[in-house]
Amino acid sequence: MTTQDQYKNPSILTLELLLLEFAAQNDGAIDIKSIDKQTTPLYTEAMSLTKTDVQKTTAAIRVSLQHLLAIGMVTPISDLHVHTTNIAKARAGAIRVGFDGSLAIFGHPISTAQWAVFESGRTNMSNHLEALKGKIGSHLENVNDIPKRILCLQAALAQFANLTHIDQRPYQLEFEDFAGAAIIVCREQLLLEQENKLLLGLRARERDMLRTTESNIASLEFLLNLETLKPYLGTGKPRITDFVNVGIVESKRGGPGSARTPDEKFSILSAPSHFASDYKDFAEAAFSRDRSFAVAFIDIDDFKKFNSRHTETEVDQHMLPYFMRAVEAYCYGRGVAYRQGGDEYLVLLRNADEHEARFFFDGLRKHIGAITYGTAEINGARPTVSIGVHVIDGANEITRIEAQKRANEAKNLAKLLGKNRVALSSDPRDFAALPALEASCTGLGDNWIPAITAREPVMGNDSCLPSTDPVHDVTSVPAPA
Repeated sequence: MTTQDQYKNPSILTLELLLLEFAAQNDGAIDIKSIDKQTTPLYTEAMSLTKTDVQKTTAAIRVSLQHLLAIGMVTPISDLHVHTTNIAKARAGAIRVGFDGSLAIFGHPISTAQWAVFESGRTNMSNHLEALKGKIGSHLENVNDIPKRILCLQAALAQFANLTHIDQRPYQLEFEDFAGAAIIVCREQLLLEQENKLLLGLRARERDMLRTTESNIASLEFLLNLETLKPYLGTGKPRITDFVNVGIVESKRGGPGSARTPDEKFSILSAPSHFASDYKDFAEAAFSRDRSFAVAFIDIDDFKKFNSRHTETEVDQHMLPYFMRAVEAYCYGRGVAYRQGGDEYLVLLRNADEHEARFFFDGLRKHIGAITYGTAEINGARPTVSIGVHVIDGANEITRIEAQKRANEAKNLAKLLGKNRVALSSDPRDFAALPALEASCTGLGDNWIPAITAREPVMGNDSCLPSTDPVHDVTSVPAPA
């Protein structure tokens, strides 16, 4: 069927979009009384319609306008006038269909080839979302509701697929929903096209066999570089761990480690029951390569006061899950984090000496300090952590229990030094020199870099320890009151 034939058939006429375009040209207003005189000449001139066709089109215009009113795309402002709504602005701003069937996306005309590669990506993303809903259902067996983020994204993708119909949903789609959907589609499809180009480049003997793939890449890069879309470039593809705690996902994933169980309450970090076997595995892997690894004890500062101020329920819902997700994500690929209790956590860090361990865990400390929690009240007084670290190498092999004890003592040292800092078990305990040394270090803070040949400082805020005296007291550091 030709484009002109489509306009002669009101049942598939893209009148909703065309009316919105017309309204946009008239500051969003449509005069109902004179709508025939206003719009019919546009269709007649563009499509060379006959008088009979015009009569059919005029009738369809009135039906379409009633439809737009019913679904909230336009709103009455008087008996004879309607005005487009924010819903219409979002929808019409994303996609436009011209009188000749030409397309424009986010204000920029695109070719049929550009639309085809976008449509391919849209189909792939729609399939991904359907699969994602199935995964959520399998991981959360009693869930009955689909996350609104997925529903909005599916609705936006559906609108891109069906340009001749304005879908009615129980929620309002904003312009950012269309923009975010376009970003995700283009980015994911671009990765597929780039991978295809690499494979074809290795296998094809003629360069022109890559022509279509290179054209697809150029089309997607063009869309991603549109000024209209730049504010939404941070939109990410929905993943299973956006909706289900990572511990549950990992425990059900096949392959090595699939039998691993997360902590029972939150299902984010590893259960502490895994620590013993993991410690043995870390030691064997490190010592067989003449390397070392670290054990860290993390304690949330003033947690009891924090818990009392915000209530246990508030902390469990809006603070601890965010905290543990941040710890798990930061340690991913380098080590394993374990939940010991509400305010105490263990981390095993592979392949790290003292220098590497100190800076890794100070980075974790800073990372925790920048978490965005679930409520404004918690974000207004973000909790800090004190971290104690002990590094184990093959020449000084110790038991798991002893390693935990030394990491815990180092954590107590960090607490005694003012909290919100990292201390190693090998750090000196010359507390008498601390006040004068802290005064000399004021203002240096995290930018202070110790001499390579000197003993390194306890890291945190603006304090440091003596770096010239290698002697340290090996007796246990008592936990602060």
